[in-house]
Amino acid sequence: STFAGGGSSNAEGALATSAQLRLPWSVAVDRSGNVYIADSMSHRIRKVAAGGTITTIAGTGLAGFTGDGGQALSARLSTPRGVAVDAAGRVYVSDTGNNRVRVISTGGTIQTVAALDSPRGLALDSAGNLYVAEAFGHRVRRVSPSGAIATVAGTGAPGFSGDGGPAVDAQLDTPLGVAVDGSGNLYIADAENHRIRVVLAGLPAVAVAPQSLSFAAQSGGPRAVHRVLNVTGSVAGSPYTVTVEMEGGGEWLSAKPLRGTLPAAVEVNAEAIDLSRGVYRGVVRIAAPNATPPVLAVPVTFTVTPSPLGKYLVEPGELVFHFAQGTSASTRTLTLSSVGSAEQRFTAGASVEDGSWLGVSTLAGSAKASDPASLMVTANPGRLDPGTYRGAVAITSATGGDPVQVPVTMTVSDVRHKILVSQTGLSFTAVAGGGVSAPQTLGILDEGDGKMSWAARAVTLEGGNWLRLDSAAGRADRALLDVSPLEVSVIAQGLAPGEYYGRITVTAPADNSPQTVTVLLRVLPEGSDPGPEVRPASLIFVGYPGVNPGSQNVVVSNLLRRPVSFGSSRTTEDGSPWLVHSPPNATVAPEGAVRMVVQPDYSNLAPGAWTGLITLQFEGAVRKISVLGVVAPGAPGGRAAAGCSSPRLRVQLNSPSDDFTVMIGQPSTIEARVVDECGTPLVPDPSRAATEVAATFNAAGESNLRLTHVGGGTWTGTWRPLVSGPAVATVSAVLIQGNTRQIGVVQRSGTVQSGSRTPLVSPGSLVHAASFGAGFPVAPGGLITIYGANLSERVSVVREMPLPLQLDETEVVLGGQPLPILYSSDKQINAQVPFDLAVNTQHQVVVRRRNQISVPESFTVSAAQPGIFTKNQQGFGQGIIMKSDQRTLAEPATPAARGEAIVIYCAGLGAVSPPVGPGQPAPLPPATTVNPVTLTIGGQPAQVLFSGLTPGFAGLYQVNALTPQNVAPGDDVPVVLRVAGQTSPPATMAVR
Repeated sequence: STFAGGGSSNAEGALATSAQLRLPWSVAVDRSGNVYIADSMSHRIRKVAAGGTITTIAGTGLAGFTGDGGQALSARLSTPRGVAVDAAGRVYVSDTGNNRVRVISTGGTIQTVAALDSPRGLALDSAGNLYVAEAFGHRVRRVSPSGAIATVAGTGAPGFSGDGGPAVDAQLDTPLGVAVDGSGNLYIADAENHRIRVVLAGLPAVAVAPQSLSFAAQSGGPRAVHRVLNVTGSVAGSPYTVTVEMEGGGEWLSAKPLRGTLPAAVEVNAEAIDLSRGVYRGVVRIAAPNATPPVLAVPVTFTVTPSPLGKYLVEPGELVFHFAQGTSASTRTLTLSSVGSAEQRFTAGASVEDGSWLGVSTLAGSAKASDPASLMVTANPGRLDPGTYRGAVAITSATGGDPVQVPVTMTVSDVRHKILVSQTGLSFTAVAGGGVSAPQTLGILDEGDGKMSWAARAVTLEGGNWLRLDSAAGRADRALLDVSPLEVSVIAQGLAPGEYYGRITVTAPADNSPQTVTVLLRVLPEGSDPGPEVRPASLIFVGYPGVNPGSQNVVVSNLLRRPVSFGSSRTTEDGSPWLVHSPPNATVAPEGAVRMVVQPDYSNLAPGAWTGLITLQFEGAVRKISVLGVVAPGAPGGRAAAGCSSPRLRVQLNSPSDDFTVMIGQPSTIEARVVDECGTPLVPDPSRAATEVAATFNAAGESNLRLTHVGGGTWTGTWRPLVSGPAVATVSAVLIQGNTRQIGVVQRSGTVQSGSRTPLVSPGSLVHAASFGAGFPVAPGGLITIYGANLSERVSVVREMPLPLQLDETEVVLGGQPLPILYSSDKQINAQVPFDLAVNTQHQVVVRRRNQISVPESFTVSAAQPGIFTKNQQGFGQGIIMKSDQRTLAEPATPAARGEAIVIYCAGLGAVSPPVGPGQPAPLPPATTVNPVTLTIGGQPAQVLFSGLTPGFAGLYQVNALTPQNVAPGDDVPVVLRVAGQTSPPATMAVR
């Protein structure tokens, strides 16, 4: 309601609501409830008493300057715009047009307090100090009770600067208002800067996390994985500097950036190149002189262990190629690094079971831990028939020892398309009753010859229809180059706290259709704070000297039902101010988002790569945005040759972040952007010999992850951690053209947590039930064993036929088909592969236990993969090979005679005729193998009398044959089966 003004009366003592006011500018209230008004355009100070009547206490109504020392009612004022009342009842006035501050005593006399430049807002603190917003002086002044004037904020020059530093060194622009709280903090309305700023009564607090650091590395080895110190302050913008100290001197410890403003992320590195075995100690000191405490000391421990000699680390540990029949060769890279300080020389060679389709680029060379070698491995299908082919690359150290064997599998298919989905799993986080998680995008490509149409469908296991796709179909026209985006979003409203699983199925006329993506939605209890989502976490700008690239956006999303505020800082590695972002601080509305604009300035940058970091500080959380600015030589539309003949690759990570936390078995996205220092994104290019981006992990048992290009130099994939504890993710980009090798590497450290109940299928864990060979193809109709964790609720054994497709609420799906199950437990499942599965390609295995599903794992399926059952059930030694009575084992105590008929029990011989349904017992008359089976005993060909399924059993094959007359007798004569181009590991039998 109207308190005063709105009427036409100028009578003194009238009701305030009937009075006429002319541009009332500010008000103040004394302890008795009287209200004082700066009635600007009437050139008066008016008072509204507690009873509601209005009177003039200063000013005649005419503009001017008179009356100092006399009665305030007889004095002239000019456009008064500020008023304040102290504890004694004195009224202070900003007599703005006269550039003065005046005071009206309790007796009604008026006097000048200070002459200032266009004074506006006034405020008093508990000690009686008067604060004045000096608008055109661009300062805030303090007038003490004794009349002394001092500047408390502003340099006098208009502008915006100084957040986090001394207020007198900051720039203000036309301050119009001030206020003081009970703690003595001074708030300023910095009008032309569109900000409210505060001058703190005390020093802001500063903190660092973690409060200590530890590193470990091998002597002479590569630099230990960097760690990050998150330095936060109660006021964004406080300056800091960093120094490092090492006991006994040395140069093993470093940090960057060495100066900046809070909040900040300080990267700390430890390097053991010149260190011997031992424990080294140092300290990182962070000085923030305008904060408390002024110095933070972070102790550092560096444990250096001896390095082994003559060993290599080869990544990846296995190579798989897939070709459509008649397509051209493909090249992959092996990265070879020495485990130890010394340079190690090596030789390399390729071998295959059939033909000459496999080659390796470097037959001899050397590698260091700090300078690894790259071997190009080329598979060329040529005119090979459809099938699965196996080979190996052997790498031998010059210092001796067993060679490192890298198995290579090549499939050649007569189907022209192969689906490639950029990720096999996605994870979303939401808060019950909170906001919406940001959508994520999958890329769908064709690894065949292009022109592939696809369809997608989303299914949830519980919780209703919370999983959404933005499209149900698409098309990829060029192999590996055209990426069809599929946006995935979740709607968590109404879901109770818990974990929810869904799956996305992508189908196409491809030999590996369908492909599955597991989606995990984690809904946290109401009141939880997982922290804000900031996407993307990295930016790359490409421009030319003096020519700025366009701005890019970062979206800050709030998952909570309350507002979330942040402050920010930005630093550049060289200290130059080429990076700008806005807004530097903001409040994100409940369940809302703020768009931050990031813009580089290339006006004063020379050609090269320039790095920067934007750090956002929230309550209890820090988020970082890594920025890479590439200034390409030359001018737009052309590229100068100088400086761009062999540019370095630069890798920026969107995920994972520093100090990441992930769960065993659950999907975690790895996403990198790669560009060279000429500004060219790293993309697949058939004209280049090898282009590859992959992630590796430090824990034993973790396999490397080859990332998929999804456009514009962005590469992505899904990591499904296997081992809990401290983790290091290393993303490497490799481009090899002729004799030129370009490598870019980035690392992130974090933690893998245990406790997940998500089913987990380990890489390479699908093994042959007879030979127990891992890394071998899977055959239709074969018996397999799958190892992992959380696979089943209990131990169950099937004793009746046909085999069930579900056992104790556990289901195994391979290539979109449920598998008949023989046995299930927490860590193992025995199952049979369907007979009608497409061969010479890769299919995914997914395990569902109740309403939880695993991240898919891919395995090669070939027409056959023979293996002989053995007595020790480990795939070697005495085979389950029966003499002619079909009851006696052909072992040393009861050997088979030369020329005697034998029965070899085996698995993995492939398709049979007539066809047999999944999990069904083999019929009589017996079903025979479609592919011919050959057999050698002791290296001699043996006559095969029958090969097919054993009647009454599911997935059990037998081969009936005659022992060769010319075989050399012995207790451990090797027996080898071969079918559809695949050879079994040797088992043994006794022959006399």
